[in-house]
Amino acid sequence: MFVVFFISALAETNRPPFDLVEAESELVAGFMVEYGSTPYMMFMLGEYVAIATMCAMATILFLGGWLPPVPYAPFTWVPGVIWFTLKALFMFFLFAMAKAMVHAIATISLCGSVEGVSAGVACDGWRSSRPSFSTARWRQAALK
Repeated sequence: MFVVFFISALAETNRPPFDLVEAESELVAGFMVEYGSTPYMMFMLGEYVAIATMCAMATILFLGGWLPPVPYAPFTWVPGVIWFTLKALFMFFLFAMAKAMVHAIATISLCGSVEGVSAGVACDGWRSSRPSFSTARWRQAALK
C-alpha cells in the first residue's frame, strides 16, 4: 500500500517519471520560462509545499506519525515533533532520490504504451461481446 501511495504522490506532485506536464530538461517555452523572479519563486514554493504535504501524509498514514519506531526507553525520550520531522525528512529524501534515479518518460513513448495497452484491453472486451471481431487486425492497424 505504501508503494502505491508513494507512486501516486510522485504523480500528484509532478515529479519524475510523471513530469509530463513540462519536464525541466525539455523547456523552451512555458510556465517556467514566462514567469519572473517572484512569481517563479511562488510557483516553486507551491510545488514544494505540495511535496511537504505528501511527505506529512505518508508519515502519518504509514510511518506512525509522531510515535517512535520502537517503544523502548532511549527512543521514548525524544519528543514526538522530532520523530515526525525525521520521518517527514526521510520521505523527502525518498522524493529526492526518486527524482535523481528515475529518468523522465518521453511523452511519445508513454502515449504509445498507453495506446497499445488500452486498445488491446478495449478490443478484448469488445471481442467477448462480438465474436466476429479480430483483435489482431486492430492491433496491427494501431501500431502503424
